[in-house]
Amino acid sequence: MILDSTFLVDMEGEARNKKPGPAMDFLKSHPDAILCVTFTIAGEMAAGESLRDRRQWEEFLSPFRFFGNRAEVS
Repeated sequence: MILDSTFLVDMEGEARNKKPGPAMDFLKSHPDAILCVTFTIAGEMAAGESLRDRRQWEEFLSPFRFFGNRAEVS
């Protein structure tokens, strides 16, 4: 399942505020899903204020499978 930036922003906010919401509920209801992000989504997340620090950005994205810039992703 490829996650989009809207979902990830919501998920990051829920985690940061320690207040579960729809994004966390969705993840809990799909425990076996393979979660992926594309390089464009990773870049969008890096541009946000809360993940501006590279270490925090890398930690946040570390659980997800990453799709780089390849023809298959386009």
